[in-house]
Amino acid sequence: MDLTTLLCTLVQTLPEPSSEMPVKRLIACGEQLERVGSLPAGDFDTFTATEVRTALGQRIEELESVLSCGLEESPFRRDVGTYVTALRITCARRDLAVPLDLRLSRTEEEARDLTQRLVLRFGQLLRHWPTILQLACRLPPPRGALTILNDQ
Repeated sequence: MDLTTLLCTLVQTLPEPSSEMPVKRLIACGEQLERVGSLPAGDFDTFTATEVRTALGQRIEELESVLSCGLEESPFRRDVGTYVTALRITCARRDLAVPLDLRLSRTEEEARDLTQRLVLRFGQLLRHWPTILQLACRLPPPRGALTILNDQ
């Protein structure tokens, strides 16, 4: 599992924001991720591992239902079966919620800490994104080469 998969899993499994307005929904999603990222380290590890394990379990169930549809022996069936086995092995890992891409050149503990900080920071980014967009819309037009090319 990589960081993007973890973040997407958390966003998809957190409670649905109640607002109908996209901006408020984005802010609420960011606030929820901030709360998750602010948990004590042990609680964060338990929460993220549970959410990822649940999401992988659902994926395994979906794939097994495809396999139970009576597909003939085929490369597709073998590939899906191999993938399901790999997902089961992944679910059993104690370091399940530590993204593989954050482990490069880091200890497991450093990667865990970084994962939690990135979840917190991603939540902060989502919460502030509407403001960032509003400010970007107020920026003056670019000057220089792009402006010269556009004027011709």
